[in-house]
Amino acid sequence: MKITNYASYAVCIAILLISYGVESCNSELRIIVPDVELLAPTLQGTGVIPNPSRKLIEGVYAVSQGNGRFGDTVILKHDREALSIFCQKNSTYMVFRSGTKDSSILYAGYWRNAQSPQTGLCTLEIRPNDGAGAILRATRPETLTIRGAVGGSDALPSEPLVLKYVRPLFERKRERTDGKFWIIAHRGGGRNSDRLPFSENSTELIKFAGKLGANGVEIDVRLTRDGVPVLYHDENLNTRLIDGEYMVGAIGNYTFAQLQELCRLKNGERIPTLDDVLRTIVDSTALTSVWLDIKEPSAIEKIIPLQKKYLERAQALQAAGKRDTLEIFSGLATDEIYQAFIAHPEHASVPSICELSVSQTQQANSKVFAPRWTLGTLQSEVSRLHAENRRAFVWTLDQPEFIVQFLNEGNYDGILTNYPTVVAYNYYIRR
Repeated sequence: MKITNYASYAVCIAILLISYGVESCNSELRIIVPDVELLAPTLQGTGVIPNPSRKLIEGVYAVSQGNGRFGDTVILKHDREALSIFCQKNSTYMVFRSGTKDSSILYAGYWRNAQSPQTGLCTLEIRPNDGAGAILRATRPETLTIRGAVGGSDALPSEPLVLKYVRPLFERKRERTDGKFWIIAHRGGGRNSDRLPFSENSTELIKFAGKLGANGVEIDVRLTRDGVPVLYHDENLNTRLIDGEYMVGAIGNYTFAQLQELCRLKNGERIPTLDDVLRTIVDSTALTSVWLDIKEPSAIEKIIPLQKKYLERAQALQAAGKRDTLEIFSGLATDEIYQAFIAHPEHASVPSICELSVSQTQQANSKVFAPRWTLGTLQSEVSRLHAENRRAFVWTLDQPEFIVQFLNEGNYDGILTNYPTVVAYNYYIRR
């Protein structure tokens, strides 16, 4: 399908959602997270894998056993101590805890199909003669083989899985962005309908986003009645986002204390404040980008001071060598929010993402232009903004075939998606 047909494709999807998806959007999804504690003996007595060794394990791998379930090729990528594997087949991903013992490297975790309930336990091992010895000496081995087993959600792993290292991960080489490409997880990691282990816009999901392949998150910000910026997507409290008995009406009708006492997100978490979430991102994740989707113009006065506070905190940690660069952007999604933002006396120095026009991006001095994906690759507009040292992100791109097409034909610096695992596979597999 060509770029000129994107809009028609979106209309078709909308019709399908109206006819089929309304009920499924409101129906409860049973989230099955395998009991990884069944694999606790695998990592008993292990030590931490050094960071240089973890980097040597990352790469593109051929699947010599287990390809019936996971496909012929997979991507291995670390998020701090955790290892993730991204597969093309069935949009499957795996998440592992790790450790080293007796010159071997061990992993225990689970696999999940990103778009269905299918899931199960998994263990992996790199033996000394398969490359672990060299890796633990921070030396790339001549050959690297990872052996393991997978099983269902209620069974210990028994099906063999064998991975063989092929080549390093793809890295974009551009001086303008230091080679970075941003995989930005929508609503902190994905939607409730995506069967994630944590609720959308929760602190817990944001901490998990790196394991899904994201290096950035988009989060939704609203104000409570007493002016506290909180994370919540919809205007009203509803069964899509809130579990159990709860109040009704708009978030803005209630104080933060009332929301904390009487509401829980779908997986039991509390509605978090923006202050707490930004502190968590700065101090406890490796994320490098935060896109604040501002849902009401009045929130801008509250958001900008927090944005500046945590940018300064991140810069101090970066100067001390304790974290990578972090950018936090105010999102300008509507004309009302745009007007409120440019009316702020400090707007020109506040990092922002503009979803509107190129001219409005320039007027607001936004660092990033962010058009919706149905507009296509916008090659000339993106090139013009690159010449001005601005970037371009596209939203919200979920279909694998269009993700591949935008990566191959476009020149965007980042993709906002509900499926960061799918974007991660298709980005890192490139040559």
